[in-house]
Amino acid sequence: MTDIKIALTRIKFNGADVPPFLDNELELKNKTFIFAKNGTGKYTLPEATRIQKSNEFDVHIFKRFESVLGENDKLNTIALAMEAGENQQKIKELEKVKLVKAAERERIVSSLENPNEENLDNYFTKIKNYQNQLNEKKKMSDKFFMNLVNILVLIKTLH
Repeated sequence: MTDIKIALTRIKFNGADVPPFLDNELELKNKTFIFAKNGTGKYTLPEATRIQKSNEFDVHIFKRFESVLGENDKLNTIALAMEAGENQQKIKELEKVKLVKAAERERIVSSLENPNEENLDNYFTKIKNYQNQLNEKKKMSDKFFMNLVNILVLIKTLH
């Protein structure tokens, strides 16, 4: 980025008996932070930058949140367009659809996790039933082999 130089001598700082800057020129870098007491020209400086450099740069100035709030005073629902009212209505409609979809999703998840007579035949329930049957078969198999080992030990001790 090119450094931007602002002529401080061309700026009138209201209420300042003494100029707030020592130099006649201010050099702005890629990122410039300005800290100062209230009433020392923090809002005057960006306006002077806009006036002096608007032919060279596209200068936009943020002055407090009130300048960008929508009619509902929420930053998260601003529509920056000519059709802002239309867009706001579309946002409200989509939020309603989102609520309906969330409720439908919650109902489906609940029916999968807590099966009843209506939804006993869903995939989740079938998998759960198959896992239970598999666990029972494993228990039976383990019991069978333990009995077999016990019988073999008994036979060996008898010989």
